[in-house]
Amino acid sequence: MKNVQGNLLVAHLIVSLVAISIFLANISHSGLWHPDAPSHALNGIFYKDMIEEWGFLHPVSYAERYYVQYPSLTIGMYPPVFYTVEALFFKVFGVSSLIAGISVLLFTLLGANFFLLLCRLWFPLGLSVVGSILYLLQPITLFGQRNVMLEMPALAMSIIAVYFLYIGAERHNSWALFLAPVFAALAFLAKQNTVFLLLIWFVWILAGRRWNVIKSGYFMSGVGIGLFILAPWVAVNLTVGRFYAAAFALQEYHMGSHCLYYLRHAAEIVSCPVVILSTISVVMFTKLRRHDGYMFALIWVLCVISSILPMRYAEPRYAMFGIPAVIVLSMYAVCFFKERFGSFFQRRYVSLMVMTLLIAMHVSPQKIWASRDILGVDRAADFVVSDADCVSVLYDGYFNGNFIFHVRAHDTDRRLFVFRASKVIFSTKMLVELGYDELVDDASQFRDILDRYSIKYVVQEEKDSLNTPANRRLRQWVQGPEFKLLMKYPIQSRGLNGAIGSLLVYEYLNYKKGAIKQIDLDMPIMGRKISVKIEGKN
Repeated sequence: MKNVQGNLLVAHLIVSLVAISIFLANISHSGLWHPDAPSHALNGIFYKDMIEEWGFLHPVSYAERYYVQYPSLTIGMYPPVFYTVEALFFKVFGVSSLIAGISVLLFTLLGANFFLLLCRLWFPLGLSVVGSILYLLQPITLFGQRNVMLEMPALAMSIIAVYFLYIGAERHNSWALFLAPVFAALAFLAKQNTVFLLLIWFVWILAGRRWNVIKSGYFMSGVGIGLFILAPWVAVNLTVGRFYAAAFALQEYHMGSHCLYYLRHAAEIVSCPVVILSTISVVMFTKLRRHDGYMFALIWVLCVISSILPMRYAEPRYAMFGIPAVIVLSMYAVCFFKERFGSFFQRRYVSLMVMTLLIAMHVSPQKIWASRDILGVDRAADFVVSDADCVSVLYDGYFNGNFIFHVRAHDTDRRLFVFRASKVIFSTKMLVELGYDELVDDASQFRDILDRYSIKYVVQEEKDSLNTPANRRLRQWVQGPEFKLLMKYPIQSRGLNGAIGSLLVYEYLNYKKGAIKQIDLDMPIMGRKISVKIEGKN
């Protein structure tokens, strides 16, 4: 027994070392490449500040006050589990993109190790370790590990929920049945895409007539706790976030085109060897369906597909939630070959060579170190923060989230206000394509905004990625006699195609330092405007 436990401990250690090695291989990267990533990092800082300043006693007014200073906050769009953990890490270790990445690493370790436990229910320990390593080395899970995004935390909670559901139902573990819905609720509070868990429960319980799960008092108690945990978030979405929820509920569906999209981008989601093995597994359905784990994985894949095809947008990362099940299916294909060619695989060194080769096919510098990153924005943020006379700055460009995060990270006293051109010069519903409104018509109105909000610097991306009429006019205005180009910081792209250009820092020569009294911002996605009075010195 001790030997078995020792071997399992070594297996967990191996899987953990692989995850940590991937993190260390990309430690010099900020993890803020994806446009959503800086907001996820900033949301964690917000939770830290809110807890420190007791802002949860008046959350709406506190969030509005925080948003007008750092308009890259997205707490009304995304649930709180990852941000709460991130806030704890920021509190203990300080605010930086590295610490945000370590928060993701924690969930990566949780997910990989619970996936090992899940595989161990169906496969030998060695094959379970191989499957867990392959899980970490898939293209889309590599993306999740190297970016400050919500997919890896949500996937980790989903794997834990699935593990407890399975051992609760199949191994008659009452406490596991209790924990399954609790972790399912936490998964949903990590990211809403995990709604597929409900589909898994429904299909798996119905198909196998596992009514004992529903009848279990432990399970129903866990459901009650899960609903209690979900209640505050549901309340927020029915009140403050109701317009956002409605925008995604009343949408057009493109299931056919999305299906083709995921097929075209399959190489960004799963590796070729795993695709081949899992396809063989599906073809061998009649041979393998007797295995409960096989049927469970098949249901898992189908439920994830059913949940992502109706979504308004299609992105490879949405398919990440099906990766564990695809790995399980591929491992069943390996089991099939071992059964069919038993005499060949009975030689221990042959099995070891095959498993080593399978892992080696996933290991290459191009895959492990192929992280993307945006460099240079932090230097511009550091420049404006270092000016103690500056009250606020206007940012115009696509990487506003990166700039705002770095300003907050460098400005420990939180004295500097950041204004986005896409909030005060024009407004959009998240994307220009979803709605676009002009807010400023001429240079005099632009100067009024600069004076009203005591804006000293205009930081503008040299390359106009939006190319709206408002952006073009703003570029003309800052080249006038009232502005002076002070600095030019090159923005370097790591792993991205195409030139990004530079960040241009303009000084408003008529700047007069003064206190900001009130900030008014249009919030089209919420269906209203917010007006925040700024109290105290700024």
